[in-house]
Amino acid sequence: MIGLDTNILLRILVDDESRDVAKARNFVATYAAQGHDFYVDTVVLIELVWVLESVFNYGRDHIATAIDALLANVAYILDGREAVAIALTAFRSSRADFSDCLIAARCQQMNCNMTVTLDRAMHDLVGVTLITK
Repeated sequence: MIGLDTNILLRILVDDESRDVAKARNFVATYAAQGHDFYVDTVVLIELVWVLESVFNYGRDHIATAIDALLANVAYILDGREAVAIALTAFRSSRADFSDCLIAARCQQMNCNMTVTLDRAMHDLVGVTLITK
């Protein structure tokens, strides 16, 4: 298994016309052909979403599509894959950021009684309690 950082994963998903796109894609294609899997850490996934939003101006639908592509490809081993899938569903049906959806999903998987927040966008997520006082 080969760990991927955010820059590599980003170049695999987005063609920003840099030389790095071909380097990243060729590397992954070569090693995938040899049967290697690619590990995507939670931090990398969160950074990826942040860059897609803030640098490439991707909307929620495009971000969801990118995460779907990673989930659908068995060569990508996502840290907390089940939580990522749950978070993606919540992301699509709420106005919360993907990172907040993932926090709520991971807390739920850890059997937390609740996830508390001051973020009003998170209040509709399963298991989340908004502190108002």
